[in-house]
Order: sequence, then C-alpha cells, then structure tokens
Amino acid sequence: LDSYTTPLSKFPSSLFLHRGFAESRSSYLSLLSQGTIVVSCAIHEFFGIAVLEAIACGCFPILPNDLSYPDLIPKRFWGQCFY
Repeated sequence: LDSYTTPLSKFPSSLFLHRGFAESRSSYLSLLSQGTIVVSCAIHEFFGIAVLEAIACGCFPILPNDLSYPDLIPKRFWGQCFY
C-alpha cells in the first residue's frame, strides 16, 4: 500500500505536466491534450471517466488490470495497457 501513498512532492516536478485542480473545463481538456500517458493506480473506481477523457484527448493509458478498466479497453490492447 505504500506505493499508493507516496506524495507526489517526492517526485521531480519535471515529470508532471500539471498537478492539482484545473481552473476550467477548457483548461482541463487542454492539459489532457498536451499529455502523453494517463496512469491510474486507483484502488476503487466505478467507471473511469477521467481515464476515458484522457484517452479521448490522445493519452496512452497505463492501468491496473482490475476495477472497471477491463470493460473500457478493447481486449486487443490489454497486453499494452494493463499492469
């Protein structure tokens, strides 16, 4: 569980495009469009809308093979997307 609780501040800020709240929906979508990957280490997820929004904006998903994610990703991509 420690890997889920490591504060983001322990990682170099150069690894992140943005941290925290986006001021508007357009800012949020702009940030997603600038990203390359979307990573989830969720231990509880009902649907995964934020991941789907990131995928729609061109981010490649890195996801646990658990929760709702297998229902969202076509099986042909499972080997590339899931850990």
